Amino acid sequence: VLVGARWMGGEIIRFLKREGIPFMVIDFDPEVVKKLADEKVHVLFGDISDPEILEFLDLKKAKLVISTADSHEDNLILAAELRRKNPQAALVIRASDASEAEGLYLAGVDYVILPDVVSGDFVTQILKNHWPNMDFFKDRSKKELSKLSHKHLNFN
Repeated sequence: VLVGARWMGGEIIRFLKREGIPFMVIDFDPEVVKKLADEKVHVLFGDISDPEILEFLDLKKAKLVISTADSHEDNLILAAELRRKNPQAALVIRASDASEAEGLYLAGVDYVILPDVVSGDFVTQILKNHWPNMDFFKDRSKKELSKLSHKHLNFN
């Protein structure tokens, strides 16, 4: 189960599709839901804090739940519901800061994604792989702008 299909979620969707891993997406953006449905992705329109949505997801069968949602309260609700229904499922949730991350870990989340920390690790890895040759950064903006334009609501 993937909660949230934009930026970070889009990357996850592309990976799951490429690897042939079955998954379901929940998102509350009608444009995203329509695009995913058009691409034959199993998608549900709704908000993760809605008890009916949580019931419909049938979390008892999930092996992995990933939430890229930015609502800490919604993510805590999801964590509590998953731990109640399926304590053995792996749970990965995004947090905005260290305080949220700590609360999520205390709520039983297995791995918390802190985008600022992940970004720092990514840039450090780039430097490790390319220092002192800075060719990687030359004309990088063109490559990144191209990626951004192709990834916006493109889940292939």
